[in-house]
Amino acid sequence: MKLQLSDLKTERQWRAATGFDQARFEKLLGLFTTSYFHLYGRSVAARQDELEVTPSLRSEEEFLFFT
Repeated sequence: MKLQLSDLKTERQWRAATGFDQARFEKLLGLFTTSYFHLYGRSVAARQDELEVTPSLRSEEEFLFFT
C-alpha cells in the first residue's frame, strides 16, 4: 500500500500512520529540519541537486514521514 502525506486528512489517520497528531508531527519536523541542516549544512533539496538519479524522498518532511 502506498501512503503519502497528502493522504492524511484526519487526526486518526495521522496517528495511525505516524504515531503523532499533525501538530506534533509538524513540531518534530521543525526540529528535524534544523538538525538535518546542522548535520549536512544544506537542505535536502540542495543536496539532491547534485545527484544524477531522481530521489524517492524529496524533502525533510518526506524523510521524517518515512522514518
